[in-house]
Amino acid sequence: MDLRLIGDDIYIQARDLQLVSGLDALAQRLLVRLRTFKGEWYVDGRWGVPFYQGVLLKGALKSKLESIFRKAILDTPGVKSLTKFALDYDTQTRELSIEFEAQADEGTVAVSETL
Repeated sequence: MDLRLIGDDIYIQARDLQLVSGLDALAQRLLVRLRTFKGEWYVDGRWGVPFYQGVLLKGALKSKLESIFRKAILDTPGVKSLTKFALDYDTQTRELSIEFEAQADEGTVAVSETL
């Protein structure tokens, strides 16, 4: 079980912390990982996506970006495999959209995010 997040904030309802579990917790963990820059979390500098080292580089190839994000997803505890994966990167706006389905022990989790 994890604390339920809404965006970057802890979700509180009726003055109680809310929890999330199962596939909802996995989806939340995936989103947190995909939004975190590698080295940003002081507890483990290896955790997160290497945005500075690979994503935000000028002329980043789509194949390299796909590799980076596939690895981040598959390295997330609870993820067994990727069943669907699509990434779109707009070089003009530097907006990256990712949509995927990951297989876990409990079932399939679908995630769609724009970074």
